Amino acid sequence: MTVRVAATDVPAWQLLTSIALSIGGFFAAIWLASRIYRIGILSYGKKPTLKEIARWITLRV
Repeated sequence: MTVRVAATDVPAWQLLTSIALSIGGFFAAIWLASRIYRIGILSYGKKPTLKEIARWITLRV
């Protein structure tokens, strides 16, 4: 989007959608990392598998 804004006129709705998706993606990544870290930090000493990480993300605590 940065290149598009610099090169051409971008409609406002596309710019706002891009900003909203970027902010939403940021918070989703933080949420996901916090779920994995919170549960994963308690099981130190072993490497988690992808199956375990998926279970940690869906675990209701």
